[in-house]
Amino acid sequence: MPHRRKHHHPFSIRSTLVLAAFLFSLSGMVTPCFQAHAEPAQAIKVESIVHQATVFPDMARVTRSGKVNLNERGSQTLDLVNLSERLYRESFQVGGKGTAKVRILGASLERVFSTQEVDSRLESLAQELQQRQDQDRTLQDQRDAVMAQMKFVQSLVSTYGKHESQDMATKRLSINDWKQATSFVGDRLNGLAKQLQTLDIQRRDLAKTIAALQTQLRELRSKRGHWTITAHVSLEVLKPGSFTATAQYLMPGASWNMVYDARYQPDKREVELGCYGVLNQRTGDDWDNVTLVLSTARPKLDGTLPELDSRYVDFYYPAPPPAPRAMSRSRSFKKAEMNLAVADEMASGEAMEEDYDDEPSIAQMASAQVETIGFASFTVPKKTSIPSDNQTHKVFLLARSWTVEPHIELVPEQSEAAFLAAKTTNPFDFPLLAGEINLFMDEDFVGRASIPTTQSGEELLLPFGQDPRVKVERKQITKKQYNEGVINKSIRVHYHYSIRISNLYKDRDIQVRLLERIPVSRHKDIQVKLSEKTSQGFTKDKTKPGVLSWSFSLKAKQKTDISIQYDIEYPKGMMIQGAP
Repeated sequence: MPHRRKHHHPFSIRSTLVLAAFLFSLSGMVTPCFQAHAEPAQAIKVESIVHQATVFPDMARVTRSGKVNLNERGSQTLDLVNLSERLYRESFQVGGKGTAKVRILGASLERVFSTQEVDSRLESLAQELQQRQDQDRTLQDQRDAVMAQMKFVQSLVSTYGKHESQDMATKRLSINDWKQATSFVGDRLNGLAKQLQTLDIQRRDLAKTIAALQTQLRELRSKRGHWTITAHVSLEVLKPGSFTATAQYLMPGASWNMVYDARYQPDKREVELGCYGVLNQRTGDDWDNVTLVLSTARPKLDGTLPELDSRYVDFYYPAPPPAPRAMSRSRSFKKAEMNLAVADEMASGEAMEEDYDDEPSIAQMASAQVETIGFASFTVPKKTSIPSDNQTHKVFLLARSWTVEPHIELVPEQSEAAFLAAKTTNPFDFPLLAGEINLFMDEDFVGRASIPTTQSGEELLLPFGQDPRVKVERKQITKKQYNEGVINKSIRVHYHYSIRISNLYKDRDIQVRLLERIPVSRHKDIQVKLSEKTSQGFTKDKTKPGVLSWSFSLKAKQKTDISIQYDIEYPKGMMIQGAP
């Protein structure tokens, strides 16, 4: 009997189980280990605002933040958009905090062209500008009307005077008639003149507002399409929640310096020194209601340590002819390309990939503090708004009062005026930067001066203007030439000056510091000798050769004379320069 082959049913038990598993997988009812990988989530766009700006003398560190909700676990990408194209890529840092637990994996920067619409803002500014210009035209019309009235009154005066001169022979006017006419014309013209003054002041103030609006419109129109930076931040969400992403970077376009107000109160013998920061910024971002920090530090983008190579001594050989310009330019271009490549590599964010704890770290920004290592940072006491208009903005930092002993500073060779000054020291525990200082005597402004950079505890000389109650007179008593020597003949010139100082105060003694100078020789054959007849009690300036100073007190209504005598001797037949 022939062997019969067994026919297997196409839907065997094994096939049925496989099909069932496939159908269950389509319905999603499988354990996570069998689930296919989902598509990457779309990047979350984050609009950030500047909330802190630290201004250095030649750049700024900007801190921006934006809040988002992270609703799912797993990998996410945040796009921090509309960052300034001018930021220094190598300085870019990213962080954040919130109820969500995240691990930041890295960040990369992309240059994109922004077409952000600002039509609503433009329309608002344009409408406001139109309203201001309409107000200005209304004021101009009012001014024209006032001018027309003034011309009409003046014409009445002219016509009235002409008729009265013709009728004087036949008609006599009373004194009251003349008084009434004169009073009417005078009152009317005075009133019209005041109206003109008020209108001119209003138009002047309005012109400033119009100019500011026009500047804002120009800047806003320039931003309708421009290049920006988008930071793509990769992170892993460990626990959903809210998250505030923070970006920090350095950028050019901002600077600041110190200015001061020094106010001397004679009754208390106190000086108050107020420190202000004067800054401007044109970074392209308006700083609206930000924490403003002014720092004297100077960040360096190039942190490479200097190296000291060996020094060799050899015979001098003429340098070979220079290489062709094109070759040197090519080398410089290659070097520039290498630098750009390194900067892009640093900014790519790859170096930021490191292990993070489950809790994201929170970056702590420096608060107002004074360092004793040569720099200081000041946090402005309240939130501040600094628009990107490159205009000067002045903010108050701090002030301090202390007791001083003022004196009279005299430099009669330069000026016979007496200057009130206070010789003190820098009382702050930070350096005072070089800058302009406004000087006040009580409430009166007496002048402006400048101070050099002064370290904490270093001597500080504050001038407070001229004191007319101290009189100074400087006279040249003698300038006489003598022939010296028999064989080696020379010329000796004798100089004699007298300075009289008079204290015109009736009941106040004064302290005086008098500065004078004698020439200093730069050649061995020129001899300068100070005479013993010079008034004693002087000291020589260690940093300025030839400068002498006298310090003494002068009682009320008292006078004193200071005598300076010296000789300059040089070979006969020679001429010298620099002598008085």
